[in-house]
Amino acid sequence: MYYIGIIWHLKGGVLIILNEQYIKFFLDQAKELARKDKVEFHDNYEKNLETIRILRRKYGITHDDVIDEVKDLILNLKIEDYYQGPDNDDNPDRNYIFWKFGKKLFGSEELYIKLQIEEVKEEKLVCWSFHYPERPIKYPKKVEG
Repeated sequence: MYYIGIIWHLKGGVLIILNEQYIKFFLDQAKELARKDKVEFHDNYEKNLETIRILRRKYGITHDDVIDEVKDLILNLKIEDYYQGPDNDDNPDRNYIFWKFGKKLFGSEELYIKLQIEEVKEEKLVCWSFHYPERPIKYPKKVEG
């Protein structure tokens, strides 16, 4: 995270990194934190709650089951699932950097996933969003074939 953070700062926060090594670097860190159960899910955000409600009704699973499934999605993210990032937070009061991915849950339910690694008190992965996409997700690293 430090290497990416330095690059980001030096470029004034305007840099959009599409280089696969940086995406892999972020994913490796994110997955390591997820394996250590150092993940905070913002499951109280309305879009996330609505997705949880739909998935619970559709598949007969619990709220916690949905969170476990999203954690599994994170653990299985690949470079091909990359959508955007690193992106600065729109909120000027925070200095967050977000990475955005898309991944199919249960083979057909495409979810938009927005992640951030926080290093304030203790390093953790924050999953800000895990909901149905508002618009089609374009995957710049996915090879169509």
